[in-house]
Amino acid sequence: MRSIRNIIRTLYSRAEKPLYKSGILPTTGMTLPDFLGIGAMKSGSTWLYENLRCHPEIYLPDQKELYYFSLNYNSGSLRHYATRFQPGAEKVKGEITPGYSIMPLNRIRFIKRIMPSAKLIFIARDPVYRSWSEGYMNLIVKPNNNIQDVSDEMFIQYFTSGDCPRRSNYVEILDRWLSVFPSTQLFLTTLDEIQEQPKKILTLLFRYLNVSTNVDWTSFPFNRVFVPVYESNRMVYRGEIAGQRESSDTQMPESVREFLRDMYASQIEEFGRKYGVHVERWQ
Repeated sequence: MRSIRNIIRTLYSRAEKPLYKSGILPTTGMTLPDFLGIGAMKSGSTWLYENLRCHPEIYLPDQKELYYFSLNYNSGSLRHYATRFQPGAEKVKGEITPGYSIMPLNRIRFIKRIMPSAKLIFIARDPVYRSWSEGYMNLIVKPNNNIQDVSDEMFIQYFTSGDCPRRSNYVEILDRWLSVFPSTQLFLTTLDEIQEQPKKILTLLFRYLNVSTNVDWTSFPFNRVFVPVYESNRMVYRGEIAGQRESSDTQMPESVREFLRDMYASQIEEFGRKYGVHVERWQ
């Protein structure tokens, strides 16, 4: 019975998207997000989620990553997705799903069609360390391996295959999103800026989202790092005070670091030049 329901749900989900795109089905009355955190993966999105949800005028669902426009695009109705935000109907609503960064153009156009005023948030990180953090999670943390069990060649193979290199290509990501959304609807920052001035970045974000900047900072975990831990076949994050835990970055083999530096050198330069981001320390 459940499989039949799932098939019906999938068929309906696939059938409804063109109707919303064409305007035949209206979104009137739906409670859709006011903003989306679109990435980058392993670049502070959990920090963003945990801090934004502390603001009394902002609402985020209890589940951080909904994946509706990516993994779940063909398995759920838009109306059901909208119910995730109904409890925060009177607030500024949003969700944080870093996987949205590499979505195809037609998905981004769909989002613009149903949420034309949606604001976007993108956090960039030195692609060398972003890639390493992703590889470390998938090759060490999730399978519960020791770093000695994974060769440099295995890391390099991971970094050069699949979606990993796409997630670090910030110029390609932002060019694609900004071919649909105006640049005024994008808040762009870096993990470096968050680590150096977390209160300042949050204050700028609050202004961008049009919520109060007069908040009780003692209720925000702005000075914490959220560390991924794989437990019972699921990823959980533990907040730890910044600087009190050795980062996995220190375990990166020098040969891997040099490989990634060479791999991303030109992309880093282009990103800094095109989007005005201070990337000097990345070089």
